[in-house]
Amino acid sequence: MKATKLRALAATSPERTDGWQDTPTMAASGVRGFQVYEWNGLFAPAGTPADVLGRLETETRAIVAGADIRKRFADLGVQAVGSSSREFADFLKAESARWATLIRTVGIKAD
Repeated sequence: MKATKLRALAATSPERTDGWQDTPTMAASGVRGFQVYEWNGLFAPAGTPADVLGRLETETRAIVAGADIRKRFADLGVQAVGSSSREFADFLKAESARWATLIRTVGIKAD
């Protein structure tokens, strides 16, 4: 976005993020309560042994915390969280509830 003909009008996160400090948030632009995140996560099949899950979490968190990855993410305007599996599960539950409420409220139906 920095070197293109496009201009970001607002960020959908609640706070401005690294690499996007000149882009106002939706709230700063007058649209309160609008928050949409792009997120990624790792999932494993049910029944995956706890030691395997633990190692996957430990290694992933170490990679995300690395200076090279953090710089690359910052250059892309992406904020790495690197949460625990419990925190990610809680996030997924909250996101599911939030979107389910919206879907019910506005009556969205699958085609």
